[in-house]
Amino acid sequence: MRRVKEVMNPNVLPVEGHTSLREAALGMERAGTGIVPVVENDEVVGVLTERDIVVRAVAESRDPDSTDVREVMTTDLPCCFEDYDLDEALRVAIESRARNLLVLSRDGEFAGACSVRDLAVAADS
Repeated sequence: MRRVKEVMNPNVLPVEGHTSLREAALGMERAGTGIVPVVENDEVVGVLTERDIVVRAVAESRDPDSTDVREVMTTDLPCCFEDYDLDEALRVAIESRARNLLVLSRDGEFAGACSVRDLAVAADS
């Protein structure tokens, strides 16, 4: 049985809440993901998704250089654990209506991210 840890992207770097949308979007591009965790005082307080950027920033004509991530982030954290099997993680994604999931260790530390597509393709192979 395959686990999330095998298919997740471990290269996703968290951003601070005061990070600009442009900086966060560039980090997403470099990591090849559509989600980044937002941390404040070493604690994950939200996530920034591609959808957040489009719906809460671009659609409202916000300046990507002067808008902080915390202004448009999602605070409902779609996440799973790295030891979940792929079906468990897909179930979490479907129930939360998320395209991307944060992946946590059992200690609650951020470990990476995975997309529903990554999970589905891996589960099908």
